[in-house]
Amino acid sequence: MKVYVCNSGSQGKTNIPSWLSPDTRNLIRRTLDPNLATRITIVEIKEDG
Repeated sequence: MKVYVCNSGSQGKTNIPSWLSPDTRNLIRRTLDPNLATRITIVEIKEDG
């Protein structure tokens, strides 16, 4: 299955398919966060899983 996520770049707006679970949507948002200080890290992803 392929999932396409559209990120508008510097505006920080992301279109994530609504059929994904809330946890998955949150993980994608945190992964694409343009702010390096608040973007999720690999360590945090592993801990969150």
